[in-house]
Amino acid sequence: IVQTVIEYRRALDYLATREEIDTERIGTLGYSIGSVVSFIITGVDDRIQTTVACVAPTMKPRPFLPEEKYISGIAAHTFARAVDDRPFLMLNGKKDDFNCTVGEAKQLFELIDSNKKDLIFFDCGHCLPKEHAQEAVQWFRDYL
Repeated sequence: IVQTVIEYRRALDYLATREEIDTERIGTLGYSIGSVVSFIITGVDDRIQTTVACVAPTMKPRPFLPEEKYISGIAAHTFARAVDDRPFLMLNGKKDDFNCTVGEAKQLFELIDSNKKDLIFFDCGHCLPKEHAQEAVQWFRDYL
């Protein structure tokens, strides 16, 4: 995950060298573990103007993993407050109890310090219905 964030930031560096790229209009979208990456990169890089995080798993201890494998340093909640006031959309499934329960999603959402945030639940598990893409596209239209 850390290496992925480093590589994405390098990609942002590259995009900044391209005159046809409007670097004031960069957003990120992540799904599942990719949404954790979205939380991190938004938290550490102010070049990201808006984010959509789909079914972000909470990095909670799992019964099948030894306790030392729980790494809160890369958990979404560690970076949620660093979003500041940038627009942030969370899309979650109501029945995704293994990765992120409704209660956990609401707790994570409350940590985001933005006045421009939204949390939408779909009646599903970890695999969101195709309508989630429409929500994400509209979010980017509204905030980029």
